[in-house]
Amino acid sequence: MDLPYQYKPLSPGEAKTRILEILPAHSTNEPLQCKLREIDIHSDPYYDALSYTWGLPHFTERLLIEYNGQWTVLRITTNLRDALFRFRLRLDVRKLWVDALCINQQDDDEKARQIPLMTQIYTRASSVLVWLGQNDAGASQLQKLDKLSRGINDPHDKVVLKELLESLLRLPWFGRRWIVQEVVLSPNVTLFCSLAEMSWLRLLQVVGLAWPSDQERNCSSVVKTMGTIWRRQFIGSEFSSRLDQATTILNLLESFENLGCADPRDRIYALAGLSSDTVLTPEFQPKGEKVMVSYSIPVERVYIDFAVRKFASLGGYNNMIRLAAQRSDGTHLDGQCSWIPDWRLPVIRQLTFERLPFIASFIKHNRKNDSLEITLRQDEDSDKSGYIYYGKVQKVQGWPSIHAIQRVSTHFNSTAMQLHSTSL
Repeated sequence: MDLPYQYKPLSPGEAKTRILEILPAHSTNEPLQCKLREIDIHSDPYYDALSYTWGLPHFTERLLIEYNGQWTVLRITTNLRDALFRFRLRLDVRKLWVDALCINQQDDDEKARQIPLMTQIYTRASSVLVWLGQNDAGASQLQKLDKLSRGINDPHDKVVLKELLESLLRLPWFGRRWIVQEVVLSPNVTLFCSLAEMSWLRLLQVVGLAWPSDQERNCSSVVKTMGTIWRRQFIGSEFSSRLDQATTILNLLESFENLGCADPRDRIYALAGLSSDTVLTPEFQPKGEKVMVSYSIPVERVYIDFAVRKFASLGGYNNMIRLAAQRSDGTHLDGQCSWIPDWRLPVIRQLTFERLPFIASFIKHNRKNDSLEITLRQDEDSDKSGYIYYGKVQKVQGWPSIHAIQRVSTHFNSTAMQLHSTSL
């Protein structure tokens, strides 16, 4: 009978995590044997970081982990098993950071402490190994892309290039939200699919060859945006101001709208560490306003806290209200504030005049609102989301007819003439 592996709590300290040590093997038939070792990411000299797709939570494979001199078992998914087999070395120990193994996924408190470390973990990794899966078709596409990108001789080659890319970019890895952080923080990223491999930089170049225009909205858009952020990390500072604007947390949330994640809280957490205006710490805080990273509080509460801090500290009410309106037809609310974006919902409308300033309550457009305080009350008159319910809007009037506009215009002209004659 298998002895299940039991996680030992990490030692106190802000930079503590675990590293998976994959023991070498001469044959692919040998079982995976590993150790989990605690490290300080500021002092450990070398490790690689894995980026992969979790997939369905079917933990059918056995991973042997040495613990106190005996072999214990952790259950993992088939895709993770394939990745560990692919990156196991014949003669040396492979040191690998793997989120599913190096973080105790059953401990929400540990997850809340480890998530803010992930930007440092991927930044300090010697390399990032991207596992696209054990997929023969994907491997063939990767090899053909690598060869074709070295010399496009006629228009037909470009058509083939696009077809190969479109197929490759439909692999599950490219639809995962966490990949943004995992890829753009390291200068040394390599994609692996079965036995084929290609550098991340080469993929960016291939995408640029296939779709040189940034106006084209297709499956390459996410990769292009990731490429822009990636270059921000590793080129000179001449573009840093413009790119900092592109990497505000709200812009990131819009840019990677279509990337998914299993836990809806991660729609914010997965991108906050990359943003130019948000510091992700164990107490996730935009500009000093603290919102705790937690997997034990309701999703709605996470979204509310995030929005309130953005309203109060950055004067982000215009964008926040626009983003909320784009996602809601009002039917999903069920007690949630209508002015708070529900990041689980897709964009269902583009607002015609989305950049017009919000002037309700005499709030000036783009004003810094350091003194604005928003308090969510909790008493017998408030519902579970913490705001007072006054009523429900039944109808929003559309644009006035041309006749109504003419009547208003006539009225104003008449009033203006009367005032003018009086002043005379």
